[in-house]
Amino acid sequence: MTPASPVVVIPDDINGAYAAASSLSRLKAVAEVQIFPTRPADEAELTDRVRGADAILSFRPAFTRFPTALIEACPQLKLICISGTGVEDVDVAAASARHIAVANVVGSANQSVAELCIAFMFSLARRLTEQGASVRSGIWQGSTGFELGGKTLGIVGLGGISSDLTRMARGLGMHVISWSRNNDADRARAVGAEAVSLDDLLSRSDMVSLHLRQNVETRGFLSAS
Repeated sequence: MTPASPVVVIPDDINGAYAAASSLSRLKAVAEVQIFPTRPADEAELTDRVRGADAILSFRPAFTRFPTALIEACPQLKLICISGTGVEDVDVAAASARHIAVANVVGSANQSVAELCIAFMFSLARRLTEQGASVRSGIWQGSTGFELGGKTLGIVGLGGISSDLTRMARGLGMHVISWSRNNDADRARAVGAEAVSLDDLLSRSDMVSLHLRQNVETRGFLSAS
């Protein structure tokens, strides 16, 4: 008797990234692949989608989560793989108790996110959203904004993404200062930043980019005060 092919479920391909991947045919050659192009409405719908999965590949663009109850509802599950950094949306302890592997595939995310940060900085400096709306309404007069060159960028949390961001910001002529929990001055210097205290960073920076994982300790990290 021929064994059944493993079932791979992609429960949240809302951007069509998996469906359009050129390598999808390789996966289909060895497994039954089920792709859902919409975000599950709730945990119950997500559970229905993945109940028969041997492996789950989650794009996680809409923060799909895998708590204990969902993991326990999947008797065949052997792998949960997250596209992107971190596995904080997976109950890793519950998965480990069932000998389910949990992994994440970062790919080029560091570069992409760092570029997006630069895009946001340009947008803020030149007030692009506001100015675009003004031009579309027929009003051409507007503010001139400011140049990023010569400004100080403060980075809170110095990891892979923020290291790429440091390189890009320095390329624009910005001075980069950083703070992280260990605040290793040599490590900051190696990527082109100056390690400073958090109070110093907040008082000196023209812009601040926050790169901390969201958890109980970091939620509300930058308060109004």
